[in-house]
Amino acid sequence: MQYDEWMSASDAIVWHIERDPVLRSTVTAIWFFDRPPEPDRFERSIDLLIASVPRLRQRVVADPMGIASPRWIEAAGFDPADHVHHHDLASGTISDGILDTASELHTRPFDKSRPLWEMHLFTGLDDGRAAMVVKIHHAIADGLGLVGIAAALVQGDRDAEPAAFRGADRVSSEPVLPHLVDAVVHRVEHDARLAARAGVAVGRNLFRLAWAPFDHGRQIATTGASIGKTIRPAKSSLSPVMTERSRQFQLTRASWGLDEFRAAARSMEASINDIFLAGLTGGLGAYHLLHRSPVDQLRVQMPVSTRAGGDETVGNQFVPARFLVPANIADPAERVRALSALLKAERSESGLGFLDQTAEVVQRLGPVAATQVLSGMLKAVDFVASNVPGNWGSMYVAGAKVEELVPYGPCVGAALNATLLSYDGRVTVGITSDQAAIPDPEVLTRSISEGIDEVLRLAG
Repeated sequence: MQYDEWMSASDAIVWHIERDPVLRSTVTAIWFFDRPPEPDRFERSIDLLIASVPRLRQRVVADPMGIASPRWIEAAGFDPADHVHHHDLASGTISDGILDTASELHTRPFDKSRPLWEMHLFTGLDDGRAAMVVKIHHAIADGLGLVGIAAALVQGDRDAEPAAFRGADRVSSEPVLPHLVDAVVHRVEHDARLAARAGVAVGRNLFRLAWAPFDHGRQIATTGASIGKTIRPAKSSLSPVMTERSRQFQLTRASWGLDEFRAAARSMEASINDIFLAGLTGGLGAYHLLHRSPVDQLRVQMPVSTRAGGDETVGNQFVPARFLVPANIADPAERVRALSALLKAERSESGLGFLDQTAEVVQRLGPVAATQVLSGMLKAVDFVASNVPGNWGSMYVAGAKVEELVPYGPCVGAALNATLLSYDGRVTVGITSDQAAIPDPEVLTRSISEGIDEVLRLAG
């Protein structure tokens, strides 16, 4: 895995927008075990994880002059005990009780003078089980990057010993040159690379324009309109119910069999993601009806991965597609067809390919201005929906079988985030809801669960 020393423009924006606490980008996962991990093996697993993933030993140093992106450096005096915590609960604590504790941990901001992750192991659950809450900052990696990091922690069977994981191809240490000098050098090199790529692109487009002026002219105009659509600001969310925003979040979950999703997808000639979004929008429409406030459309943000096959760079490699979805289609089959067509159209938007360049422009505004520009835009999103590729077989951590793995993404200004992950024949949706926008998270979760159930019944 490759670890860049300097944040990309996208990672830097994720870092800087937390000047507005509502836009915090904390990613949390709950691992439910059939029994507690064996202490010695667990300690060795954590040691190997930290040795294999240098990002877990690094902290962020921001450039106070705003010349370059923030930088990752080794944290002096790093101690795993500051990040790994063991909690022995009262015997017989039920699994759902962990959700309230995880909600509090998810809500709590990171100490940004330290590496941006925490691990909390809870023993004493009912039936002798255990759970682990893993919390990490989104600036470290996107969903696929986090899957790669998680692979360093798990084993393939109960008796397997922790094995060394291939770590960094490149990692930074404390800067040798003064940070200001390094920042100037990095900016010059970075801008030179951007200029070179821009020069190639301009030359290629001039050639195409000369060869086929009308066709390529239309393509340029279409791309420009797509970029405008993608970054167009919105003044407010569309929901008449989920309007408020806060710094407090509640975590809930729902799960189904993976075969149920596959059967529904086959019956509708759709993808699992289409089934997920159709169920989600149906559930959100029902939630609004329960509050006597029907809504026709909602604004969703969905991450679209830009990670090339074989790319092992740790960091965020996705673009946020933001678009409107119908929330008033009662017939589930019609809803799946509508969402499938809509998702296909949104993924083909040519403007998505230019969002990295847009991020470069936004970052150049500086942290304060970038936060102001993005804050209103992000808070106008009603919900975030994400599908993290998974579908692993059974996994173990220090002799404990992972029975359930629940993902929780950040709201980043939206009223809720619903993230889907498939593991060991199950599909689990973790729901992070803003407590000001959604004071009744159990009702929301039930509505979403029933909306997905309705779509899954299409399989017959």
